[in-house]
Amino acid sequence: MLIPTYNDMLDAHERIAPHIRCTPVRVSDYLNELAGCQLFFKCENFQEPGAFKVRGATNAVFGLDEAQAARGVATHSSGNHASCLSYAATLRGIPCNVVMPRTAPQAKKDTVRRYGGVITECEPSTGVPPLKWSTNWDSLIPIFRRTKRWLASATNPRTSC
Repeated sequence: MLIPTYNDMLDAHERIAPHIRCTPVRVSDYLNELAGCQLFFKCENFQEPGAFKVRGATNAVFGLDEAQAARGVATHSSGNHASCLSYAATLRGIPCNVVMPRTAPQAKKDTVRRYGGVITECEPSTGVPPLKWSTNWDSLIPIFRRTKRWLASATNPRTSC
């Protein structure tokens, strides 16, 4: 397994920055009291497709060279990853094919189609990872980096990209 370097992670952030939203970090006095510590909630559900997975999908799609991108992208997913990959592929103007269990919720299927994904239904299955681990790490670590910077800021605007 390829373990990304810090610079790989910074490169991933630069690659995805034009395509992702800055999302808020929230706290809850009630949950802090229950947990006995201060908890921070990064609201990645405010990304356009509604999930943090847009970071990994966008990194994967925009990390392809032109020849690879011309062939499009494909995944097996029953929901969020399929939506996020379809969204990222549309941003890049390339096709996205999704193998999706026939039992996936209709709302998930509708979202994939809304973002331009072409669905091929299959029987339900388990254990198919949506992306290589390193691809997800490359795009998730900047969240932690920005959250750490947010926590250290004096102004604390409660928004982090």
